[in-house]
Amino acid sequence: MDAPGFTASLVAGGVAGVSVDLILFPLDTIKTRLQSPQGFNQAGGFRGIYAGVPSAAVGSFPNGKGVDIPSAQKPR
Repeated sequence: MDAPGFTASLVAGGVAGVSVDLILFPLDTIKTRLQSPQGFNQAGGFRGIYAGVPSAAVGSFPNGKGVDIPSAQKPR
């Protein structure tokens, strides 16, 4: 089986980085609100836990594995 090309690795790595943000961003928001001295409900509760996800996901595509995976491949 042939190794995936540069573009396939770039897309796969980018999708992996975006997936991590889509899953973990809301959990991190909940964790931060639970640790708030105001209390969970006063800090916002479950409202807006996905606020900011799009910008984090767009930023994670190049910073995540979108660059790491293709650059780790051997040059041919």
